[in-house]
Amino acid sequence: LGNEDLLFSDNFFDKGGDSLTVILLIKRISTQFSVDLQPIDILHSATVERLSALIEFKNSAHAMGVKSDMDNQAGASLQEVVCLKQGQVKKNLFLLPPSCGTAHVYLEFAAGIQDFSVYALQGPGHEHYFSSIQELITYYSKQIAKIQPHGPYYLSGASVAGNLTVHLANQLLARGEKIAFIGLLDSWGKYPEPVAQHAFFVDNMRRHLDQLSPSLLMPKTEDGLWIDLMWQRFNLLLSDIAPATEHNLTLFKALKPSELFNQQHPCNYWSQSASVTVYSVQGDHAGMMCYPYVSDLLLRFNAVLQESASEIKGDELPSLQEINA
Repeated sequence: LGNEDLLFSDNFFDKGGDSLTVILLIKRISTQFSVDLQPIDILHSATVERLSALIEFKNSAHAMGVKSDMDNQAGASLQEVVCLKQGQVKKNLFLLPPSCGTAHVYLEFAAGIQDFSVYALQGPGHEHYFSSIQELITYYSKQIAKIQPHGPYYLSGASVAGNLTVHLANQLLARGEKIAFIGLLDSWGKYPEPVAQHAFFVDNMRRHLDQLSPSLLMPKTEDGLWIDLMWQRFNLLLSDIAPATEHNLTLFKALKPSELFNQQHPCNYWSQSASVTVYSVQGDHAGMMCYPYVSDLLLRFNAVLQESASEIKGDELPSLQEINA
């Protein structure tokens, strides 16, 4: 673009990018980073920040032996665990999959996590059938164990993935493992009624699938089949949406009500299930995970994550008082 004074938040197309320069950009990225992108990738990740996260995602996926979308057979699974970021310390943050089953919702968030390596779990394909929430959680715990056999574990999830995270933490605690941190990204102990309705779920899933570019490891299967699979697993979670736990929960609560998530409750109905520490963050239920609000979420999340790590190893880090003010 001939402009060296770019910010991480600057949009490629707002700065003069067009269909021709998109092709030039893709060729430059391929040469410098050995990553193959499509024009639709640039459309979906048009800022420096998002494009950087996508390149790191692609490189991590390639390093873990993930097949490209063209290599997948019909109905093939997603990669079970994808490393979204390599950290500077030997600590891992594990992110559970949201209702859509894919890791794309965490791209911007993972790019801003400090020090930790970030691993996102994704939904297994049709070859895996689960008859209970505990069977599903056992599957996820086995995938995590391939990366990190024992605790302390740092766990998080957005929306209903946070509810899965509490189930996972309980299972690990029952095995005698240590949990250092459970972070809920605007997860609710009681969701609005439309969330549990099939028609709403299908519409929401289709919106997520429309956001996916070929590079984000969506298996080559009919959208309807994938939606049906995710609906069946979501119903397993609905049977025990807010499990009680002995571990403290850290809730990052969206400040801005959305059309759907407009209930007024100080801790998203988690108080009957666990002890909850709440941090309010800018944005609404979905928007808090994306630019520009994700920076506010990361400010608080990183501080709590680092403080949790310091309690494990006995080091003292600055308090959160300034951030909470």
